Formats: sequence, structure tokens, C-alpha cells
Amino acid sequence: MEQGYCSDQFCRFLLGSGPIKLLFYVEPLTELEQPLFHEAWIKFSANVAGALYNGGFVTKGHRLRMLTNTSLGKVAPTYGFEGDLLTEIKEQDLLDVFGENYLAATIRGYRGELTETELEKAAAVILKALDKFKPDIVITYTTAPWLRTAFPEALIFHMEYGLYSRPPFPESFYLDPLGKFGNSTLSQYVGDLRSYQAKGSERNLVKNFRKRYLDDILKPNSPFKDMCDGLRKKFEHLMLLPLQFSGHYGFEGTSTYTSQDGLLQDVIENVPDSTCVIALPHSTAIHMTREFPDPKLLESLIAENDNLFMNAEMSRIIFPSQFMLAHMDSVASVSSSVALQGLLWGHTIYAVGNSHINAIADYEGINALQQQGPQVDDDQKVSMLGWLLSHYHIPGLYLHDPDWIMAHMQKSLDKWRDGVRGLEFFERIDHPAVIERVIHESGRPGIPIYK
Repeated sequence: MEQGYCSDQFCRFLLGSGPIKLLFYVEPLTELEQPLFHEAWIKFSANVAGALYNGGFVTKGHRLRMLTNTSLGKVAPTYGFEGDLLTEIKEQDLLDVFGENYLAATIRGYRGELTETELEKAAAVILKALDKFKPDIVITYTTAPWLRTAFPEALIFHMEYGLYSRPPFPESFYLDPLGKFGNSTLSQYVGDLRSYQAKGSERNLVKNFRKRYLDDILKPNSPFKDMCDGLRKKFEHLMLLPLQFSGHYGFEGTSTYTSQDGLLQDVIENVPDSTCVIALPHSTAIHMTREFPDPKLLESLIAENDNLFMNAEMSRIIFPSQFMLAHMDSVASVSSSVALQGLLWGHTIYAVGNSHINAIADYEGINALQQQGPQVDDDQKVSMLGWLLSHYHIPGLYLHDPDWIMAHMQKSLDKWRDGVRGLEFFERIDHPAVIERVIHESGRPGIPIYK
């Protein structure tokens, strides 16, 4: 890491106004009927907590804690969260507040449709469990608007994987104080993002990122070249449709669809016959033995639409969308990060939902699938990428670096308390040349990976 950047902020952290209390909020509501679905976030929290400990977070008087449900609480000690580092609540205590299942409650929460009474009751459940522990910073991996009710003065970071996260890329994450998807800073300050003019060093970061991962790794190692060359002889335009998870607020809360079936059917009915739609199921969904779409519907759609291509063999490649992008002209998505990666390739991006994808899309809405060619020129896409890679999407290694993460938290907390919002809230992660080196050295080029 670039020590010159971190050192001043690190000193500021140590000499700050007082101890910081940090809460990891690992969703107590069960997602996708998988009780341990969020265990990965416990592991990640442990990595961040380890970095903080190594930086003297606790010895300097700062404190952290995790809050989750009783099922995940059973595995949390495996990752070091136990005793006064762990607070558990019963999932049913939260569900009773909403009077409905996880998905319905979370969609309403994401859309801002929960009543003040519901928010206050949910906040009361959290406050009672934590007793006198009131965090200055909360890291939540899901949308949970009752946290703002419980801790109105706190900086609440909404965390998730970033623009790149699957091999051959290293992991990246974002820490957004406003929310996720359509509630994110990208969505709320879209005008500022689109008008951003990247500096020369940021443009070099984009250029070298593209060369390293697109030109040198993904293109020459793609297992789909021959297949797509054949499709291109039949169609004028190739469009990638990365399918997502049904039953998740990140899909159903950000669109009018209730299933991948509905999305697939709507897209194929609205694209020109000259456009071939290559639909790929979500790799994690496949691993969880969820079939998208319904086999009978797929058989019917393929029989009726010569321009739909979907084959189970493609899913033998883990994370196939990243290779498929090498051969596409466009990508259509509700909220998949694959659409963000479309920026890397300079593809036309269609937003068919209402999420952060709209912030960087060429076209919005299902009817816009009739449009051909990019509406946003490549120079503007480079500038957006320059900001995203240097300010917003944090390479995973930085979050494991004690100096960097402690300095970042203190500076972010100061900005939040000073009322700074929008793109100005996000400090440059590091000098772009250093970010480039970190990204390249932490890549995972052993691909393709076969199931």
C-alpha cells in the first residue's frame, strides 16, 4: 500500500476524538431458505476484525461486536466471535415486527415502504439485544433500514462485492453509506458520476486493468470463442443476459419480476430477431441446485425463438459470464455486477430494472432493448470506470491492511459527521498506480474453472 497516503490518516485515527465502536450486522433474517447463507460474511468480518486488532483497534480503547441470529451465532465462535464480541437475536423477534416473511419485509425495507412503527419496533429489538453498546460505525451486508432508526448518528456502511470479484479477478468490495442497488450513492448521484472527468492516472488504471484481465487473460482463455463465432454468422448482435437469484430483494426489490423465468421471457420477447440472447444462470444458484429457468418454459421459449441460446453445458464453466463478455456486443441486467463489467468491455448496457446498473447504463427499460449501439461514448465510460476503480470498488487486500482500514474508517466517520455526501464522501483508495499493482498482484488467473 502507499504508506504516504495512509500514514497521516492513521495518526489522525490514533489521535481522534475518542474510542470508536464498530458493529458488524450479519443479517438475522434467513435468505433463500439457507440458514447459513450469510456465514461467508461472518468469515469476512473476522478478516476485517483481525486487521483492526493488528492495528491496535481494541488496545486503543476501540470496541467491536457482531450481531446476528441464533443459528449463525452457533458458527460465529469458529471465526473468533464469542463472548462479549457476539450478540444474538431470535430471527422470529424481527419477523413478528413485520408480520410477513423475510423477502416481503426486506423488499419493503429496501423500497422505503416500512412504517415508522415497524422501523421503531425493529430498532427496539436491536437496541434491547445490544444493551448499552451503541456503535459509531455499522457494517451491514444487507439492506436493514431499521439500523438507521436505531442508530441515527452512526455511519452505516452497506457492504457487498464490487465490480470484480470472481476469478481471474481478485475480490473487491464497496462500502456505501447510503445503501445498496437503487439506494446507493451511484444511483442517488448519477449525474455527478456521469459528468466525472477521470484524471490521467485513473485513465491509465482503466487501460492497464483492461489489458491485464481482458486482453491477456479472459480473451485468450475463453472456452466460448468458437461457439460465439458461429452465432455471429447468424445474428447481427450478441447480447448477454446474466440470470440472477429469484427470492432475493436484490432482484425482486429492484424490478417488476418475481422470477428469472419472467425476466428471460420479457427480454426475448422485446429484442429484435437480429439479436441473439445468450442466457446464463447464476453460478451460485446452480451450485445450490436451483434450476433457472423452468425446463418446460425454456423448451418452449427455445422452440419459439431462434435467437435464444441457452445450454446447460455452458454452466460447466464456473463464472462463465466473465468469459462470455469477451464475445458480446451488449449486456442486459436488473442488478448483476456483470453489467458493471460491461463497462470494462465498452459494451452497450441495458438496465431492465431499477438499480445501480441504471447509473451506468446506455439504455433503461425493457422497451429500450430495441435500440442498437452505445448511447454513452467510451470516453465517458472510461471516466466512470476511472472513478469506480480508484474511489468506490476497494480491492480486498486493502480491507485486510490495518493502517488502511483504520484510517479509512476514521476519515469516513469524520466526513459523515461533517455532512459530506455524494462522490465527495469517497476518498481516493490509493494512488491509481498502487491500486493497479495491488489488483494485478492479487489476481487469480487459474481459469477457466470447470464444475
